[in-house]
Parts: sequence; C-alpha cells; structure tokens
Amino acid sequence: MWNFMSSAEKSVFVNNTKQGIERVKKGKYAYLLESTMNEYITQRNCDLMQVGGLLDSKGYGIGTPQGPYSLFCLFGSFHEQHWDEETEGGADCSEKVKII
Repeated sequence: MWNFMSSAEKSVFVNNTKQGIERVKKGKYAYLLESTMNEYITQRNCDLMQVGGLLDSKGYGIGTPQGPYSLFCLFGSFHEQHWDEETEGGADCSEKVKII
C-alpha cells in the first residue's frame, strides 16, 4: 500500500482530515480515517459513508492516579465516547446516502 501511495503521479496525501474530506467529495479518492472520527463525520454529512469494515480493532487504556475519583473518571470517559446524534449535530442520512 505504501509503495503504491508514495509513487502515485498525483500525491494521494493530505495534511489533515478536513483536506481529506474535501478531496473525497470531489470524487475518485478514498480517505482512511480512524473509526470513531469516521462515525462522527458521516453522521453529520450525508454525502459521506464508510465503505467496507474496520481494518483492525484497538482498545484504549486510560491511566489515572489512585484515589476516590479514579473509577468515576474512567466511567465518565466511556460514557462520553458516544454522542447523541440529534443533540450533537447529527443528521438523518437514512434516505440521503450516496456513494462517491
């Protein structure tokens, strides 16, 4: 994959996620994105979609000092990971999805 990407006549690399999304919208470009960010972006932009499954699955570790609030911080972090689609700017893309 690296050999193909680095030898492409027109550079396939972008500097940030915003540029990657803009390039996808222009067509004939796929952007590899971390799954949580992908979910967040596609819920807010009905012109985008995930193609295929996840490349891999990673867990996250959170280190906190021992104390009375350690467990509270841990559960609070996992609770905040999933956002409410409607109250946090999500869109109803059920009938608007198109493959770019």
